[in-house]
Amino acid sequence: MAPSDSCVCSIPLEQLQDAEDLCFEALHMDREMVMDQFDDIFEDATERCNGSLECKGMYKSFPISAIEGNEVRVGDVSFVSEAFANALRCADELVIYAVTVHGYEELVKNPDNDPFDNMFFDAWGVAYAMSSHRWIKAAILEQASAKGRHVGRGWVPGEGELEMSLQRDLFDLLGPSAIGISLPESGLMHPMMSINGFMGVSDNPEIEGIGKDIVSQH
Repeated sequence: MAPSDSCVCSIPLEQLQDAEDLCFEALHMDREMVMDQFDDIFEDATERCNGSLECKGMYKSFPISAIEGNEVRVGDVSFVSEAFANALRCADELVIYAVTVHGYEELVKNPDNDPFDNMFFDAWGVAYAMSSHRWIKAAILEQASAKGRHVGRGWVPGEGELEMSLQRDLFDLLGPSAIGISLPESGLMHPMMSINGFMGVSDNPEIEGIGKDIVSQH
């Protein structure tokens, strides 16, 4: 089934302007404390991350054939999930997306790393993944808004009532191997700093309010 809109792209690190704030959130440490006690190590780790990490993202949009009860039909693919159907109520279009951070594993596997290096690499890896997630959702919103369409919030399998088993079907439709993501039988995506999810699109502005009461960590 061919998507109606699709995009595969590299995400420039300089456009992820909230990544530094997210890095300190991931560290659970005050910025001033880090810069006071670990200034040189943090700066070196930051420089190595910015020189080694690469963020990529993609999304594809598919028309929704029907939503009946707990079943959502997207072409010849059927999703049976009350939570999935509820997240997409009002939607006539399903947008599936994924983002990933390449280079993280190579950084942390270096045997010459100081223990603090890996702590900061972890924080930056999480920060760039989360910031890339926000970036791709903003790109989807921008494209839909340009057409006068409304977009719901982003959802991630395993969040709230959503079953983790949805991830496999979403993954198969999206095909994130285009940006180097694989999904082994374990269900853990590789590279590990990867996120995939979905959004609903509609002419109905009510979709924007669906799930706003659920706080997402992404």
